[in-house]
Amino acid sequence: MRLRPDESVERPSLKVLFDTLTLAELPPKILLELQAKRVPEAAALTRRIMQSPPAVERWLPWLDRVFGEHTQLNVLVEVLWESRHLIISDMFVFGFFLRLCNKTSKYEKYRGMLRTCRNDGSPAATRFSESAHLHYFCDLTDEQKSDFVSRKYEGWKVPSHSGFFHAVDEFSNRADVGPRISAFLYANRSDKNVSYLKWLEKVRAAELVKHIQADAWSVAKLLKEGKLDRALIPRFPDIGQLVDRERTMAFFQSLDTSRGLLLTTFHGAYVPFATICFLRFMPDQYVLGINAGANQINAVADRRGAAYRAVKALQGGKTLLMAPDGRALGQTSNITVFGLPLEVADGAPAIAYESGCKTGWYTVIRVGDRLVPEYDEGPTRIAGENFEMFKNRWWKYYASRIERCFAGDAINISLRAFWPDLISSFCVS
Repeated sequence: MRLRPDESVERPSLKVLFDTLTLAELPPKILLELQAKRVPEAAALTRRIMQSPPAVERWLPWLDRVFGEHTQLNVLVEVLWESRHLIISDMFVFGFFLRLCNKTSKYEKYRGMLRTCRNDGSPAATRFSESAHLHYFCDLTDEQKSDFVSRKYEGWKVPSHSGFFHAVDEFSNRADVGPRISAFLYANRSDKNVSYLKWLEKVRAAELVKHIQADAWSVAKLLKEGKLDRALIPRFPDIGQLVDRERTMAFFQSLDTSRGLLLTTFHGAYVPFATICFLRFMPDQYVLGINAGANQINAVADRRGAAYRAVKALQGGKTLLMAPDGRALGQTSNITVFGLPLEVADGAPAIAYESGCKTGWYTVIRVGDRLVPEYDEGPTRIAGENFEMFKNRWWKYYASRIERCFAGDAINISLRAFWPDLISSFCVS
């Protein structure tokens, strides 16, 4: 049909246009609207994201950045408050809202309402995902950190005679794992007979332990200053109460360190406990990482000096612990873990090659209500082997051990450092 010259085609309304956009199309459209100074339209599109909790968690840091770049953070705060059920029920959104309030000097406006409002009166309504901890929200004020952990752990029961891990299991349904991450890990599990719900139940328990650890430094400071009720916040007992002490001591005594021993681990579920066990029970030891101090070799401040000290320690028959999946500094290699591309620094294989030491994989795993060491021997340089050959062989071994951890008992699967973002981004791409 032909239109007469005086007729026009009615443009679809903004509502119709917005309703036809998918979640993936919303962020670039929001950016375009902000660049064109059409702030109400950008706010309307942002409200669409608020309808999907997983999308909110994924895009909040980006929304913070782009609204900030266009001096419109006040608008983002208002849009978030309109979806206050998310602030109340999701600790990541709660923490991010506090951060945005600080950036916009709006905290006093919402302070009282944030303290009094609850989702439905039930503590179980408050959940927390991978990054909803005070290591991520370290920029909050002490008052906000106190409110954050009090809300997060509301309903926590102090462990009785049944032990710390029993209390963790009882509370763990509050810990969430992102759908992309859980789908990826569940697809790569070794036990194909375990149901998804049973598997997820265990992952949540491991994640809760990670959260308690990630909050621990701030919690200790708040407790010391009398800003928290000690009885209401989870705290770890001494490592001696968490490990199978006899088994752990026997393990470290059995290690052959005659040629030096490089133990490697990764940023998995219980890596802080693995480090504490190593420092407590292993004689003649060093840790290579980002800290300085007794028996600590700082790899960030002086890479060359750290490598030299590490080689000398191993040649002297010492034991060295490091997590090579950390910062990729200096010469690097690329490995894959279940298809995930990961750039890693060549420090560990270089130290092992230069020192001629033995190597091994080490971590601690949960068995029942105790942690026990897990170890197996890794590659050692053989006569006539050049560094490139050894490095490739060593990294293949190391990647296989991370895969074994991710595919194994879900009670030992947890994601630290860059792993959540790496898996989530990989699944999206």
